[in-house]
Amino acid sequence: MRIEAILGFAALWATDAFAQPVTALPAGVTACQFSAISKDPDPAGLNVREAPDPTARVLGHLLPPTDIGGATVAAEVHVLGYRNGWFLVDAGPYPDALKFYVDQQPPGRLTPYRGRGWVAASLLTTPGLLRAKLKQAPSGQSADVVDLWVRDKDGIPLTTPQSVKIRRMIACSGEWVQVEIELDKAMKPLRDSGAPPGAARGWANGTCVEQFATCDFGPNTPYSPPAPLP
Repeated sequence: MRIEAILGFAALWATDAFAQPVTALPAGVTACQFSAISKDPDPAGLNVREAPDPTARVLGHLLPPTDIGGATVAAEVHVLGYRNGWFLVDAGPYPDALKFYVDQQPPGRLTPYRGRGWVAASLLTTPGLLRAKLKQAPSGQSADVVDLWVRDKDGIPLTTPQSVKIRRMIACSGEWVQVEIELDKAMKPLRDSGAPPGAARGWANGTCVEQFATCDFGPNTPYSPPAPLP
């Protein structure tokens, strides 16, 4: 498959994937607004559970990592809420552009899950962030933790928010997501974040889930507009 077709697929997926009616979140759930992708390598796909509990009933599975034109595509979800190490997500509805993706699944594979459910926070990630500096708390007025946009003496970028390596997603609040990143040697933490050596933890209010391109982002665009809650 040509890369143009893959990019077209990605654009349609981003446009159509979360067009669902607005409904209330369960009591005790922190509302969130960002997108993420699965990092579960299980060929059966990431489990979507009925409750934020590893013993809760499995409602279905997200699409497993799938090769499309020589590129591995991960399932994308919209994160609606957070509770105790779990994200409440909305999967689908899958647009027509995704039909060929589903059709490539092996015979007997169950239809990928559509709807709401809970997934372990540790099994979601994002290819990049849309904030130049991680914050200590989910607020633009909070202290900076680390600069993700580092340049050399000639102004050439050494690291960018979209090249940072996400170790794990930890929690979320509104449009903000707390992440633990791997520090590049060019990155100098601005304060202690409680992360293990070689890492930093902080909050960003924008994720880039493009898997075949980069998001429109610059130093004067510190975050992406939050997507509406389905």
